[in-house]
Order: sequence, then C-alpha cells, then structure tokens
Amino acid sequence: MPAASFAVSRGDLTLLLVNITGTLGIVLGALPLYYCDNLFNKKRNNTNVNYKID
Repeated sequence: MPAASFAVSRGDLTLLLVNITGTLGIVLGALPLYYCDNLFNKKRNNTNVNYKID
C-alpha cells in the first residue's frame, strides 16, 4: 500500500482504484484461510451465552 499511495500522489493511479483493488486483495487473500479453518477446525464451542440483566 505505501507504493500505491506514492503512485496516487504522483497521479499515476486513482485513489478509488487503489481502494477497490486493496479491498479485493484482502478479501480474496483471507478466503483460503477461512476455508482451511472451516475444513480442519470442526470442534467448536457452539454454546449460546445468555446474559440476564436485572
């Protein structure tokens, strides 16, 4: 992102383009990690916690 910020400041890229591609890169990079977690981590704590406020 620092290189993209430098390119935006020089006028080579637009800020909107950098934001969209950065967001897509983060989401697409996280998807395999979420998939692996779902695949290998089947034992979860699925208890619901109910808090009573008196």
